[in-house]
Amino acid sequence: MDPTCIEAAIGFADCLIESRQYEKCVELLLNSTKNQVPVGGNLSGVEHCLQTKLGTVYLAMGLYGEAMVQFQHAISLNPNNSKALLGIEQVEVRS
Repeated sequence: MDPTCIEAAIGFADCLIESRQYEKCVELLLNSTKNQVPVGGNLSGVEHCLQTKLGTVYLAMGLYGEAMVQFQHAISLNPNNSKALLGIEQVEVRS
């Protein structure tokens, strides 16, 4: 898998989440974030997707503090990220 391909990373992350391989998923997403190539000097276009997915994994693991950090980071990059906003609501309900 090309570590710079956001679609591949997100797709593989979904498979890992489905099979409850959360630790592997966290590792994949963290590595994918490190390997993204800025487009026009800006990563926010892809990074908010990775941060949201990472927040989702942390939420599934019951790591609410870590999930909240990722969702808030995603919102700081894209205030219209509805999945991150929903993630924040879910963290607030569960914690």
